[in-house]
Amino acid sequence: MRALTPEQLHIDLQNMKDAIVDRVIVMRAANAGLVIIRERTLSGKFLPGSSPGADQYSTKPFARPLAGLSKAHTKALMSDQSIVFTKDGEAKQIWILVKGGYKQFRSLAGKNTDHVTLTWSGRMMRNLGILNAGNNEATLGMKSDDTKQLALYHNSMGAGKSRRKHVFMGFTDAEKQRLTNIVGDEVMKRLRLST
Repeated sequence: MRALTPEQLHIDLQNMKDAIVDRVIVMRAANAGLVIIRERTLSGKFLPGSSPGADQYSTKPFARPLAGLSKAHTKALMSDQSIVFTKDGEAKQIWILVKGGYKQFRSLAGKNTDHVTLTWSGRMMRNLGILNAGNNEATLGMKSDDTKQLALYHNSMGAGKSRRKHVFMGFTDAEKQRLTNIVGDEVMKRLRLST
């Protein structure tokens, strides 16, 4: 065995890493990352930087146009004796006051209200995907422009009138360790095969 200088060792290790870590390993780690983000978000857990109470739906009353609601949703709101009013403008719109806030609005639509999941239809989480991947890295994000904008509101700008942030893109230290272990396990499998 030859004696290596630190520079030669660094070059050898870099060459070994490039030979072992490839797009397949990167894709496995990226897919695991998608699973982590989706599972965490669906369980109502958010990353640091989220607004206080981000895991609970708002009970603050709000008004919204009646147009666009399903008949069942409208009927449920009306049977709750919600206040209906018109708003002046180019075209008079009928509005309804949702007294129990977004939590009540979701409940009347038959949606989960235990904790915030960032899902109404599930479309945003379905649009979360791998935008690109190479031999050393992958980029996760939203695949459509409208869900990209929605994610921007939740992660950075704040959603709704209260500008509540639900930071879900990214990883905790424990989640990063989980991803590192996935890559490490895959590298070890390859090393065992090559010896």
